[in-house]
Amino acid sequence: MFRPNKPGNPVTAEEMEEMTALDVSRLQPAPDHPALSPEPPGDRFGRFLEEQTALVQAQGKKLSSFDFAFARRILYYDELKEDATSPKITAKDRYGMKWKVKWGDEVHTDVALTRLYIDLGGVYTDLKFYSGPGETLLILDPPGKKKEGVRTFADLADLLLASKFQFHADRYLLPEPVLTGNDGRVLGTGQVDQEMIDRESLDPKYLGAYYVAFKELQLSFFNPAIKRLGGAALGNVGAVEDRVARGSLVFNAWIKNKDMKDDNSRVGLLYNPGTGAFDRFVEFQSDLGCTLGALKPSGELNSFEKSFVTYMTTTINFTMKPLYIPKAWKACTWADARWMALRIAALSRADLEHCFADSGWPVFAQKVAVERLLNRRNELVEAFRLGEDGVKPIPCDPDFDFPVKTKQGTDFPVKNGKINDRSAIVRELEETVHPEGLAKVISRKND
Repeated sequence: MFRPNKPGNPVTAEEMEEMTALDVSRLQPAPDHPALSPEPPGDRFGRFLEEQTALVQAQGKKLSSFDFAFARRILYYDELKEDATSPKITAKDRYGMKWKVKWGDEVHTDVALTRLYIDLGGVYTDLKFYSGPGETLLILDPPGKKKEGVRTFADLADLLLASKFQFHADRYLLPEPVLTGNDGRVLGTGQVDQEMIDRESLDPKYLGAYYVAFKELQLSFFNPAIKRLGGAALGNVGAVEDRVARGSLVFNAWIKNKDMKDDNSRVGLLYNPGTGAFDRFVEFQSDLGCTLGALKPSGELNSFEKSFVTYMTTTINFTMKPLYIPKAWKACTWADARWMALRIAALSRADLEHCFADSGWPVFAQKVAVERLLNRRNELVEAFRLGEDGVKPIPCDPDFDFPVKTKQGTDFPVKNGKINDRSAIVRELEETVHPEGLAKVISRKND
């Protein structure tokens, strides 16, 4: 490890023995650490997205004009994916790039927490995007496909319901416009015609194909600028000896990540435009969806406690029930935990608000998440004496009310810091945009 602002010479074991635990907590990982950027925490995701766009564009002439907004506007159905725990399919965009299309209780959390992870200092992670009502059109199999395919929404819905997910896709279909067959089965939202092919630069073979628009979904990009090498278990020897891996306990406890299994910590080789080769080794958390919720449903903000720090006689404890406890977390020292707490505390209210602005949650739900995370952040400030480093609590109100004036009077979508299931606004949003729920969330296991 290195002294702050002095990355030239690592601290020796002998020097560390002479330090207090407080001094050790201020030591930093190597500036070229594969998982952590040397930049201070802050609003970094926008630059990260620009960097990844440039790396994708460098992968060949076909991708030289690649644009994420254009790419995710229209997707072609590929196949059902059952090698995961959430209902999802794969699709391809107009550049030929592959995406995961996902529904369920992780739609919002994965998007917001991916941004938070990068803002905290992550070197890399998978790119996730929220798509609201009708923002992404999924074009189903073309009429000319020889083997039996997924040509209508009814085919897709049957496939997802019969899969291991037993997922009810009909809850996510935009109710209008809808095309139906003579038997009453839903064909799709619309049908591709020549005008649409010309306007949207579609593959001509999709003439006559049905397309579908959803209330909401999440999109995860298969980035051609990285060669994934598999998992990087936080239980191996290297992880146990790594401050970043050990300190990740605090970050994951702060966001209440219950699914930090080995496969959710990844390694890869990122494309390096300087050398023209995939030679930049990176480590990263790849799945942050199982967060901000209860034991089963993710993203159930009413179940995401505003407080998570408890004290025993000689220890500081975090309230969480993870499905897996990596060995690196068991090796986390007070100094490691304080180091991560300092990074979390460096994030501002505006940083958190930026992350959740992309989540797809309504503004009042975003505020519930931000206020609770700030309150939990403030607990870290007190527990780890961050005031000795000049860190102060950020004013917050996890018990706020959110009044909205309507024609019927004043509605409260948030009351005493909780999303109000009696609110007409909440009920309408759950019916029209958020079928997984806002006040109470349907777990993917109980769809």
